Amino acid sequence: MFRIRAIIASGILLQLLGGRALAQVEPIFSAPKELAKAKFAAAEASIPKLMEVKLAAARAEYDARQAEFFAGRGTLDIILEASRDLLDAELEAYDRDPGAFERRLDRNSAIESANQRRYWSGRIPLKDWMQSKRDRIDAEIQWLQALGKKEFSSVEAVDVAVPLDFLESKELAREKFETSSANSNVLGRARLEAARVSYIGRYYEFLAGRATLAVMLETSRTWLEDELALSTDNDKRIIALEREWESSWITDRADELRYQAGRIRIQDFLQSRYYLLLAQIRLIQAAAGTKTSVPLQGATWFAFDCLAKAFHGVPTDLKRLAKAKAEALHGDIQKLVGEKLMAARGQYEHREQEFVHGRETLDILLESSRNLLDAQREAGEEETTILREHWERLVLIEAINRRRYAANRIPMQDYMQTVHARASAEIDWLRALVRLNGGRR
Repeated sequence: MFRIRAIIASGILLQLLGGRALAQVEPIFSAPKELAKAKFAAAEASIPKLMEVKLAAARAEYDARQAEFFAGRGTLDIILEASRDLLDAELEAYDRDPGAFERRLDRNSAIESANQRRYWSGRIPLKDWMQSKRDRIDAEIQWLQALGKKEFSSVEAVDVAVPLDFLESKELAREKFETSSANSNVLGRARLEAARVSYIGRYYEFLAGRATLAVMLETSRTWLEDELALSTDNDKRIIALEREWESSWITDRADELRYQAGRIRIQDFLQSRYYLLLAQIRLIQAAAGTKTSVPLQGATWFAFDCLAKAFHGVPTDLKRLAKAKAEALHGDIQKLVGEKLMAARGQYEHREQEFVHGRETLDILLESSRNLLDAQREAGEEETTILREHWERLVLIEAINRRRYAANRIPMQDYMQTVHARASAEIDWLRALVRLNGGRR
């Protein structure tokens, strides 16, 4: 059923893209030619049509990843991201339809239920169950917030084909009823705890050299954002940001040593460095808003524990951490912003080279392009220019994946992921042009 839905959605998408069959693509890839074609098409494109393309791609990708996941072959972080992307696409295409929040809750409840059973049967580790639980709670909170807004009207629900083998309809209805009467603060604390457990499990695996860097960094960001959402004053925000900086510092140092030893690639080290600089900038900015000096001591236990397990010669490393922490708040923001931009650009360029030769992971490449966009924006570069450059990068990634999909070298969901990303970038670029030109393209 999922495969049929995905094929139908991809067929609709091909019609929206102009009805061209994938088998008709040129065998020789030319970046300038692809960009010229894309720019010509963008000049005639309408934002509503692009929103349809984005939604069709997001739906096709999620359906395919859902079928893969429930067959025991999917990657958890990718299906959770696909669920969020589908929510964003539906909200944009359906004028913030509140039913989109409920559909995401249905999807994430099914994923968590499957992972809960897999955990209790010993098939997956606790961190995977907690990661899916965190996203399900996040979906509940968003749904509650949507229900509390009077401007939202009732809409007809859309079938999302939730596999009832993993989540019975009665169980789903009971969870929805319990959620609708739950306290959002209680859910926020539960979301935070699930994020914390998931992150710590992945962090220790990373220090032992077994975890994927990108997944560990993503769980770190979700833990931080969940913690900041519950912080009632700036002092508590600083403690949370300090903890993020400490773990980022340890991650960066571990990856620097691994890179020097030839164990990881330069782009992975630059990814760690990017997030360390991001954490330092955020910490400095938060501390600058305080009237009194707030001591940096909120998360020391966590860093000490990780250092003791990760490295030999703990006293030396603790001294280095203390010195780095003392210097962290005195960094020059503009210099750090420039260094972050260099790290983001270097990471993307190396990942793009690897991707062209078939050796880079798609979702990490797409994330590195978004990071480069964010770094350019923070550095004060012109908005329409950096949005166009981001769109151009995605045009080329999509063109490469279109050929790989036509040649049966990648699954349909990977191609749909790039179509969704390119359409989203194109919408952002065209909207920026409209704002710049006073309502005209």
